[in-house]
Amino acid sequence: MPGDLSRTARIAWIVCAILIVFAAWLLTPSASSGIAFFYSVPIGLAAWWFGRRGALIVAFTSAVLFVVGHLIHTVPHFGLALAVRIAFFAVVAAVACWISERLRTLEHSAEELEAIRAALTPADLPELPGVDAGAAFVPPNSASPATSTC
Repeated sequence: MPGDLSRTARIAWIVCAILIVFAAWLLTPSASSGIAFFYSVPIGLAAWWFGRRGALIVAFTSAVLFVVGHLIHTVPHFGLALAVRIAFFAVVAAVACWISERLRTLEHSAEELEAIRAALTPADLPELPGVDAGAAFVPPNSASPATSTC
């Protein structure tokens, strides 16, 4: 979950992932630049932990490292390759941000529903002399007799 790591640890994980991808790309014996798509990992982590701004910063950093890598190992059709990667990085950032925001919204909704249920459920049954009473909460479902069609 996003709250498990400190901010510094999150940044360290993202930087390590970026450096691992960059090093793997530079150490690839062939001049293949396809491994640069693995920059989507740190971009996704940044989007998940830091939101849109963090994802865009890491995407920009990844594009800069792709350019630096091109200066070390020439990439054929560099302009096209860079444009495709920038578009891919933007899509990864947008999708990871959307998923993260959606999950947070669903978690917040679940917390609100739990609070409403707790407020509507009585804490204790009243004590009545001579009466033995019990209570249970049974959530409605689609197979209940009131909505069942036989």
